[in-house]
Formats: sequence, C-alpha cells, structure tokens
Amino acid sequence: MNAVIGAILPSAFGIALSPVVIVATVLGLVTHRAQRNLAAFVVGWLVGVAAVVVAATLLASIIPASAPSLTWITAGIVVIVLGGVLFLLAFGELRARTSDDGIPGWAGAIGDVTPGRAGALGLLQAVANPKNLILAIAGGVIIGVSVLPIVPEIIVIAIFVVIGLSTVLIVLIANLVAAQRTAAALDGARAWLVAHGSALVAAVLFIVGVTLVGQGVSVL
Repeated sequence: MNAVIGAILPSAFGIALSPVVIVATVLGLVTHRAQRNLAAFVVGWLVGVAAVVVAATLLASIIPASAPSLTWITAGIVVIVLGGVLFLLAFGELRARTSDDGIPGWAGAIGDVTPGRAGALGLLQAVANPKNLILAIAGGVIIGVSVLPIVPEIIVIAIFVVIGLSTVLIVLIANLVAAQRTAAALDGARAWLVAHGSALVAAVLFIVGVTLVGQGVSVL
C-alpha cells in the first residue's frame, strides 16, 4: 500500500495546486454567505474528485488479471499518454491569455450565489477542468492496477482525495483559527496567484507530466 501511496502523490498534489480554486476560496471568505457556500463548494469538489478517482480505479481494475505483465503494460501506456496530455496542457497554459484581473467570473462570485450553485461549481472544477480530470484519472489508474484489497484501496483513495483538497482545507482552517491574523496573508496569496497562477499551473503540469511518463516507462 505504501508504494501505491507514493505513486499517486504527484497527481494528488497536482490537483491540490489549483490556483483558481484557491483564489475562489479566499474570495468566498469575505462574503456574507462564506460559510455555507464554501462548505458546499468543498463538498462538491470532494465528491467530484472522489467520483473520478473511483471510476478510474474500477475501470483499471477490470483489465484482465490473467496476464499481469499485460495489465501493467496497458496501465503504463495509459499513464504515459496522460503524462503527454499534461505536457500539452502545460504549454497551452503558458500561451493562454488571462483577463485583466486573472479571475474567472465564477470565482469572484462564489460567495454571492446559492449554496447549491456553489456546490455545482466545486463539482465542475473537479470533473470538467482538464487538468484535474486527467490527474484524477491517472491516480485512479495507478490504484486500480495495483490490485489492493478493498480496505487498503479505500484508504488510498481517501488519501488521494484529502491531499487533492488539502490547499482549500488549509485556507479554511487558517481563516477559522485566526481570521484577522491570516487575512493579510491570504490576500497576499490571492494577489500572487492571480499574477502568477498560469506559470504555477504550467510548472505543476510539466513536473507531474514528467513523473507520469517516468512511471509509465518504468513498468513497460
């Protein structure tokens, strides 16, 4: 199980480093509906990531186990392809143009919508964002072909989801424990992410892409 956890860490941390989601969380903290909306957003994000990982795990686990070498070769090819797609997304991120403030409209308005809408936005960011979708699929494939017993498999999936959610949880906990003391730091972090978010995402995608390709090659 420990080896599988180590293998999924790059993908999980790649999901955690989602600047737009972090910015949306910080912006939501300053609104009158912050608690309800952010809770709904986090739940939607969690459900979305978990659903993709579980689906990918189940699909990967049905690869015929009668030929273990073929199973790993198939998984290796899939992981290499996913790593290659991340490379393309990284270059696309560097070339993308952002708006004047770099903040998508939904992120700035997350505190002003209904909790249901906030939950839907969290879900969409988990399953409709190409970066997060590919990283979650990669994690699920690695878990699925590892053929773990059911309990360790559930534990590994839970670890993946928690790590993917970790940056949002850190922001929420910091605000809950010491809102006044962390306000300036969070605002500074938001400004930095707005200014450098694209470069950060590109770097994360490239690093995780290299890692996935390396993992795929190692099992061929």
